[in-house]
Amino acid sequence: MWVIAKYKKKELNIFLTEFKKKIKHETKVYQPKIQIYSKSKNVLLKSILGNYIFLWNESFKNTNILETLKFTKGIEYFLKKPENHQNQIIEFIDNCKNHEDTKGLLKPSFFMSSINDKAKFLTGPFANFAFKVIEKKENFLCVFVGGLKLTIKNNNNNLFQPI
Repeated sequence: MWVIAKYKKKELNIFLTEFKKKIKHETKVYQPKIQIYSKSKNVLLKSILGNYIFLWNESFKNTNILETLKFTKGIEYFLKKPENHQNQIIEFIDNCKNHEDTKGLLKPSFFMSSINDKAKFLTGPFANFAFKVIEKKENFLCVFVGGLKLTIKNNNNNLFQPI
C-alpha cells in the first residue's frame, strides 16, 4: 500500500535512514523531481511536491505499523487514511512516470498536460513570473506575462507549474 509522508525540511536523509531501521521489508520510495538551472548555472534537482514523499510497503496495510512510524525522526506526519486514496495515488505516480526522461526526471510535457488557466515559470528569464494561458495547443502555449503576449514551445527547456 502507498502512503504519503511529509518530512521535516532538510531531514529527508535522516527520515529515510531511521525509517529503514524500523521497517525490515523492502520499501519503494518515490519523489517526482525536475531539473532546474539556477542563475549561477548550477544544476538543481527539485521535488515538485516540496517535502512530501510517496512510500510503498506491503506492511502498511496494518494501521499499527503507521502508528509506530509516525514517531520516526525527521517525519512531520503521514497523510491520514491512505487506503481510501490508493487509486488516485497510483494514477498520479503512473502519470509522473509516463512523463519521466531516462534519468527519472519529469519532462515539461508533465506540466503542459496540467496547465489550464494560470501558471508560473520555474526556469528561464521569466523564472517565478506568473502567466495567464490564452491558448493551449499540443506543441505550444500562448500566454500573457506582465502585459506581454508570448508563445511558449513545448520543449525540454521550459518548466512551469500550475497555480
